Amino acid sequence: MPKMKLFTLATAPAAIAMIIYVSGASAISQIAYLTYSNDDQCRELSLAKAVLNAVPFSIPILSDATQPCSDLVACAIDDSSPQCARVGGSADMEHATLSVQIRNLGKEVWECDTSNEAAGENPCDFKSPDACFASSILP
Repeated sequence: MPKMKLFTLATAPAAIAMIIYVSGASAISQIAYLTYSNDDQCRELSLAKAVLNAVPFSIPILSDATQPCSDLVACAIDDSSPQCARVGGSADMEHATLSVQIRNLGKEVWECDTSNEAAGENPCDFKSPDACFASSILP
């Protein structure tokens, strides 16, 4: 099961901040990074996806946890890719629509899921940059 982290450059772990460069303070406060990892400590990086503040993006909802993490995360980048198709993903299947809210001058990232709002739940949850958590979208 892929584990993930969500952070901005202001809160990035040092090893990741060294490989991601964004110029300008205003740009830093508008971009967050969603990372998927193969391990439970979020150390074996499989994918880093830059997401813009308050701009929705979608990921196919997958359910087969026996598939390789590298194929599962391919769906987060390109839902019409051959790797995504191998795990049952496609552009035509049900997608989760997510966004991030970057608050407190880039020091806080909140993950927002529109399906939570439709269910009458709080649509946004704070994600600590130190937390390694299970994906609610990819198995």
